[in-house]
Amino acid sequence: MIKTLGFGWDSAVRPLQYLMLAWLLAMGFGFDLGRTFANQQVLSNYFILEGHEADVILGTDILGAILGLFLGGWLVYGSGRKICLLSGSAAGMAGSAAALFAPNLSIMLCAQFVTGFAAGLFTLSLLLYAAEITLPKNRGLGCSMGMTCFAAGALIGVLTCDIGPARGSTALSLVIIFISLGVLIAAAFKLPESPRYLSSIGQPDSALNVLFKLRGNMGLSARELAGINECYRQEQRGSQFFLQSAPFRRVFWVLLGLTLLLQASGFSAMLFALDDLFAVGRYLNYYQSSGFTYGLLKAAFAVAFFGFITAALMIDRLGRRTLLFAAACLLAFALLVLAFSSFAGRMLITPLLLTLGVLSYIYASVICFSVLIGCLMPELCPGRGREFAAAAILLCQAVAALFALQSYTQLVRLLGYSGLFCCFLLAALLFCLLIWHYVPNTAQASLEGIENRLLEGERLRNLGRVSD
Repeated sequence: MIKTLGFGWDSAVRPLQYLMLAWLLAMGFGFDLGRTFANQQVLSNYFILEGHEADVILGTDILGAILGLFLGGWLVYGSGRKICLLSGSAAGMAGSAAALFAPNLSIMLCAQFVTGFAAGLFTLSLLLYAAEITLPKNRGLGCSMGMTCFAAGALIGVLTCDIGPARGSTALSLVIIFISLGVLIAAAFKLPESPRYLSSIGQPDSALNVLFKLRGNMGLSARELAGINECYRQEQRGSQFFLQSAPFRRVFWVLLGLTLLLQASGFSAMLFALDDLFAVGRYLNYYQSSGFTYGLLKAAFAVAFFGFITAALMIDRLGRRTLLFAAACLLAFALLVLAFSSFAGRMLITPLLLTLGVLSYIYASVICFSVLIGCLMPELCPGRGREFAAAAILLCQAVAALFALQSYTQLVRLLGYSGLFCCFLLAALLFCLLIWHYVPNTAQASLEGIENRLLEGERLRNLGRVSD
């Protein structure tokens, strides 16, 4: 079957048959997040929480992810991508199963913390693993499909949250966990370790064997390994390499600035505010009904899913820079529509403008997130500091998400939605400006070629121009 589809013959496609196992594991994490987010009110009633106390469940998830990312940098650096990916998935399944049958809030929060920790470790491992085993021809697809499968799992969790007993879709959750367990067992036997990690710890023979397994061509594997060994020849790695290399620091600060500007444009806050945005239409009872709120939530997750699909399918065809800039412009336009609708007040068309603005914003923002975090981050960071940079950037993203969860209500009270959307719009315009000036198109460029040009002092915008 695999050979019929071409997976057994094309060297650029062969790695995807291994990544499919990791993508399926990502669906389990997505399902858990979608189910938890959609069932916040059910969980609030079950555990007798009031007001925004229900946010403590989602906040505990994010707090666990922060710890998972903080420790994940060292774990991935010392133990490799494969074992951390499998360990994160196993811990995530255990946490999800414990959360399903938690008898009280304390056990529920502990289970969510473990799930968040596992999600942080798994995400970091998968992003590095996908970039390091694929060839330039479809590296963007390989890096983006993990997020697409995560979004697919989240969408399934939201669409099925009203199935089953009061705790929500318990039977389906158990089915997802058992399927993920089967995939995990298969992945433990099938997945190879990252050849770049093996080379970095002084195992070139093992790296060559893995490359031959991934490429199916010994000549191609040997040439690729020679370039990898050249990049790992020096001893400085991780934070030590970061402190000693000015080009590495430059690309790190640009990536961190772009990701924080995406958060400042409302990436996390918008999802938390979905239920409150229609307060301007409170005189229209339909827009405040639970049916409309749930329908909007389903639409939001569906649009996010299609946004990730768009990124996965177009990132290698259009290139990173073009796709990211187009999505950033759409994001700024959506914020302009939202700002106008907030100034318009209680007009009959206001709910329609809000709905279109929110859905357009979600579609554009997830494309930006997929390109920036899923693809450009592991591509632009040098191999000797890739774990350090990825862990630090993802950690800042998780902290920003937690800050948005805790502070957006206070910001709305202080600025109002009009002022908040205007601030988001200014950040989005600055985001577009930085993309235009700094982001390269790294499609079709090898990781080692990008790293060599970076360390030679090439401008960031030109890192992907030279043919490898």
